[in-house]
Order: sequence, then structure tokens, then C-alpha cells
Amino acid sequence: MQHSFLVKFGICLLALSAVLYQNIEEQNQITAFKIALPKATKKLKVLREESMRLRYEIEQFESPEHLLELARMSEYSHLKHPLTKEILTMHGGVPLLQDEFIPSDQRKTTRSITVASHAPLQP
Repeated sequence: MQHSFLVKFGICLLALSAVLYQNIEEQNQITAFKIALPKATKKLKVLREESMRLRYEIEQFESPEHLLELARMSEYSHLKHPLTKEILTMHGGVPLLQDEFIPSDQRKTTRSITVASHAPLQP
């Protein structure tokens, strides 16, 4: 009888130890996440600021004023605006569909692509 009590007590102690160990392990993970969260937040803030800065630089580079400045520079003097006869505009619609299958509201909206080539187009 004494022996079975010690076995039961040992099993309960072992189960209690396992539950406490699991609880401590979960608390350690939560603490690790709490430590890592401010670092990740700071890194995200830095990345967003860098993204905004780069977006601003792109907008400044692509601004019409800057592009005109570049066009005046000697390095880009070989570039020219295309002539009207060198511009090809292709009007697009829904391919491989006949007009009767296209709803009337979509028939009016067509997309066009404008391409400028350096060689004159052949008629």
C-alpha cells in the first residue's frame, strides 16, 4: 500500500512538472515575441520611410521639368521626339468576339496603344 501511494504521488508530481514546464515554455515564447515586436516595428517604420523617400525621388526624376532638363543635356542630344508619321496607334477591343456578343456598354470603351518608332512607317 505504501508502494502504490508513492507511485501515484510520483505520477502526479511528474504530471505537475510537465504542466509547469509547458507553462514556463509558453511564457518564454511570449516574452521573446514581446522583445522582438519593438525591433520589428522599428524596422517596418524605417522601411516605410525609405519607401516614401524613394517614391519621392522617383516622382522628382520623372517630373516633366527634370525630363526636359535631361533632354537639353548633351548626353541625350541624340534622342528626338518622334514625328507624327512615326507614331502608330492601334485601337484594341475584345479579341475574337463579334460585336453581337459584346454588351453595348463595353463596345464603346476601346483601348488604344501608341507606339513611336524611329523608322517611318510603310503604307
